[in-house]
Amino acid sequence: MSSLGRVLCSVLYIALLVIPGLVYAADAKDNLHKITLSIKNLQGDFTQFEYDERGRPLRVLQGKFKMTNKLQLWWQVAPPYAQTVISNGTHTMIYDDDLQQLIVRALDTENLPPFFFMASNPQLLDQMTIDQPDPEDPTFFLSDSNTDIFVRFNRRLPVEISWENELNQKIMINFSRVTKNRRLAKKIFDFKPPPGTSIITD
Repeated sequence: MSSLGRVLCSVLYIALLVIPGLVYAADAKDNLHKITLSIKNLQGDFTQFEYDERGRPLRVLQGKFKMTNKLQLWWQVAPPYAQTVISNGTHTMIYDDDLQQLIVRALDTENLPPFFFMASNPQLLDQMTIDQPDPEDPTFFLSDSNTDIFVRFNRRLPVEISWENELNQKIMINFSRVTKNRRLAKKIFDFKPPPGTSIITD
């Protein structure tokens, strides 16, 4: 075989290896897009597990959530860590029951569950590398320069999501009793603190 023939065979061999991977990655992104674009709103229960950088358990949070694809979120943590996080689309409000304190700041995408922004801003998926090991299993691995995210769905509903925060702590959230695209009262995203609450604008 001539040198040119060997080169062409090598190029063809590499193409056969690389092109399926590119198609596969495109399929994974397309599959995830279809799921997130089908979501207008979600509501249900959650259990959040937090681990330190060595994998040791830190705490377990439980609560309820409601969210929409309009950057609206109601995330209520039950005692003993009672706290309510609300986004109305422009601002994030964090109310601490024990301190009777409300912190108001401009919408902060880094301090809210990543899935919320995947559902609200599917275009963000275009900026991430997405892998789906099994095309028949709606489990995805997402990564960019800042973080790695694992998310698993069942019947186009979120079941589990995990990632590492800026302190190298692992956060894992399990979702249960989740429903989507049901009517939500808009007033739930317009939080009014109890009388006597200390309000801090950040």
